[in-house]
Amino acid sequence: SITTCLLPQVKNRTDEYKQYEGEYASQGRKNIIIQVKENHLQYKLADAPFFAPFFLYRNSADYFSAQTLAVLFVKNEEGQVVKAWCQSRGESFWMAKNK
Repeated sequence: SITTCLLPQVKNRTDEYKQYEGEYASQGRKNIIIQVKENHLQYKLADAPFFAPFFLYRNSADYFSAQTLAVLFVKNEEGQVVKAWCQSRGESFWMAKNK
């Protein structure tokens, strides 16, 4: 029965993920751009000459991870994403949402 059952419907999370979109910066680091594309959250280095995206996979509410980056998005009292706590290769740092 497993081979003939219908696959579960993929939930469209585009509107939900829009809140995370933007450019994030931290002193002494390269800015990253986070955007929604084809129902996935992606990031890239802001100064990259072409868009080579890395998918961010949801681990829990506001917490995503990729191959070398984990991101916890932080919201203000109004529920707007204003910064992100990031961890990459054993180092953690804050990034502020600029745009």
